[in-house]
Amino acid sequence: MLSRLLWVFAVFLGHCSFALKFSSVTDHVRLGDARGKVVGFVDFNADKATDILFQTDNSISVYLWSREKQRFHLHQLLSLNGSSVVDTVAVDLDADGQVDLLTLTREGGRCHSMTVYWMKPHSRGPAIEYQEVIGNGVLSPPLVLDGNGDHIPDLLTHSCLNNTSTLWLSKEFLREFQKETISLSLNYTSSYYVDLTDDNLADVVVEGRGSSGRSLLFWQRNPSCGDETSFLSPSLPVPLPFPLSSAAVFSPLTFNDIDGDGEIEAVGVTCPDPDCTTAHVHILSHQSSFPTSPDGCGVSGTQPVNFTQVHTVAVHGESVSLSSHPPVLGQLYTYIVRVSRYSLATATPSLIRRP
Repeated sequence: MLSRLLWVFAVFLGHCSFALKFSSVTDHVRLGDARGKVVGFVDFNADKATDILFQTDNSISVYLWSREKQRFHLHQLLSLNGSSVVDTVAVDLDADGQVDLLTLTREGGRCHSMTVYWMKPHSRGPAIEYQEVIGNGVLSPPLVLDGNGDHIPDLLTHSCLNNTSTLWLSKEFLREFQKETISLSLNYTSSYYVDLTDDNLADVVVEGRGSSGRSLLFWQRNPSCGDETSFLSPSLPVPLPFPLSSAAVFSPLTFNDIDGDGEIEAVGVTCPDPDCTTAHVHILSHQSSFPTSPDGCGVSGTQPVNFTQVHTVAVHGESVSLSSHPPVLGQLYTYIVRVSRYSLATATPSLIRRP
């Protein structure tokens, strides 16, 4: 009986056609006058609705969603006369339940200043309580990550003046930062949270680019340290042997267990040129050999991490747009798994390139 019902259902689907119709609701939800670039989708006023943050060269505004009226309404947050806003980050830095603003404004040349706008908590509308410049000489927008495992957002910046980086550890309700200097010539571009060691604790992987190319740094959660300082020291950069031509295109990294061995691998896609007639899929794996911190818990010092490249697979085809990543990687995923598992089982030299 069940098989007959399934057959009838299949026949029914075969004779039906489905169509999706998309309509523009921009004006209906009152976003027709929005100007600037979108820099964040956040619940800015803690009403459990998603709001949209916009930035122009000299202003920041938020469109707040009204559940009752089912539309957005504009709230101008700040206007900066004579300053050029390069980037805006919306994040709750002091753990008061209210999203704060961090802006990067141009100082001159490659250098920028970093300003925090502390928002007033529990107010009827978004209101700036006060602002302060917390850093100068910053090269690029800061990365937001949990640098010491206390579940409070911290900041990672790179200097435009020398080859040093700074980890800004938030002291939450005090609205202060403890600064840790990292002497590494690496400009950070992205960060990831992933359990690398299968201990059910999220580790931090930071990706950056330096004079020698792409590199990874790691903060590993240390269960014995508790929440206050539960990350090991950042590792020395682990170089990624990706092509380094000026025209090379890089995709973000994706982390997954590619070969089914229970260990997490990092997968990246690169193209030697913008046309991307050949996409190179790089699969990197680590061997769970993280060292213990020599000085117990903390964020000082450096530790190496055994994370090595084990595969480089060239995928030939027509133009592949990495701007649509991760769909591009999704299309290649089945192929990657098949190739990597086959090569691990048979040790085919043509499919494995070890460092």
